[in-house]
Parts: sequence; C-alpha cells; structure tokens
Amino acid sequence: MYNKKLFFIIFLSIYFVILLISILIVPKIEKNNYTIFEEYYNEYLDKFEKENNEIKQSKKQVDVVFIGDSITVGFEYFKDYFSKYNCLYRGIGGDDTFRMYERLDVSLYQVKPKIVVLCIGGNNIYTMFENYIDIIISISKNLPDTQVIIHSIYPTNKSFIERNTVIPDINIRIKNIVNAYNYIYVDTHSKMVDNNNAFNLLYTDDGAHPNLDGYKIIVETIKPYIDECLK
Repeated sequence: MYNKKLFFIIFLSIYFVILLISILIVPKIEKNNYTIFEEYYNEYLDKFEKENNEIKQSKKQVDVVFIGDSITVGFEYFKDYFSKYNCLYRGIGGDDTFRMYERLDVSLYQVKPKIVVLCIGGNNIYTMFENYIDIIISISKNLPDTQVIIHSIYPTNKSFIERNTVIPDINIRIKNIVNAYNYIYVDTHSKMVDNNNAFNLLYTDDGAHPNLDGYKIIVETIKPYIDECLK
C-alpha cells in the first residue's frame, strides 16, 4: 500500500509539473485552439484509436467510458472498483472543454458506451461555458441511448485557492444543464471541501488533484450510480 501511495504521489507530481509548464511556458496560439504538448496529447488520441479498433474487432460492448482531464486519469488506478464492467479510461491531463469537444468522436462515439462518466472544465473554468453546452448537446445527439453521469468541478487549495470563489456557481450551472438533459449529476465537490469551502488537505496533496484517499471517496460516491444504470 505504501509503494502504491508513493507511486501515486510521484505520478501526480509529474502531472503537476507538466501542467505548469503548459500554462506558463507553452504559448497560447488562440483562445480556443492552443497547444498543450501536441505530441503528448496526440499520443493519447492514437492510443484511443488503437483501443477502438481492438474493440471493433472483438465486438465487445463498452459499458463505461470515463472522460475528462487529469482528474479522470487518476480513475485508472481504481479499475478494481469497476472490474465487472468493460470500461475505458479517456482522461487526458491538461484537457479543457474546447479540446474535449474536438475529440468526442474518438473518445466516445466510435465505441458507443452504455454510460459516460464526465468531468471537464477545471483547466478553463473562466471560459468553460463558452462551449460546455455544446459537449452535452453533441453527446445527446450522437449517443441518444447512453446515460451520462457528470461529477462536479472540484475545489482547490494552496496556489489554486482563488478559484473557489467561482467553482460553487459553476457547479450550480453544470447541475442545471445536466438536469435539462435528464442526465445524472453527482455532487462530489461537497465530499472534498473543508470548513472554508477549499479542497480539504486530507484529500489533496497539491491543492488541485485528489490524493488516494480523495479518489477513494470520489469513486465510492460515483460507483452506485453506475451500478444502478447497469443493473
């Protein structure tokens, strides 16, 4: 358990460094078309394409696709919770709503999952609603028989703490959109906050991502909704 926790902390630290470099060093080319390590991002897309081809050949039904940014990447370390389902993990660190919209086909539509578990917007919280609804509309049109579970934007702490002033209102807007499309909203935000409405330091090490204890609570909060949809 100790080795797993150490590895997880190292993994998050590397992710954090990459994200800082992408924000502080990599130039933004356009507002909704900027570079976040193109090779790194495209490696993920190539991986998804390969998985899609394997699924097509096997003719296996995909039960769940987890899609999002680096927080969703962490779900891969909790595969045992969903071992009875055929799951795909399609989180990409540094992702935002604009890039996700462009990859919906390779990430979701080519595999037609029964359930989509989505969380996006933490990396562009001040611009996310410029196209957040476009993501939801696109999924509803292309996957009309798929249930969508959306968990909230997470609190922040340490060097990211100022974002907490807008995150609660953002989650209210997300919940309203989710309800309008008869999807499922899961309030994981309230599970992670301390008395000051910041990311509880019991559940985060860097102030932006859950640690192992945080993920355990998140996964155990979301899993019953998946079980209910697939029973």
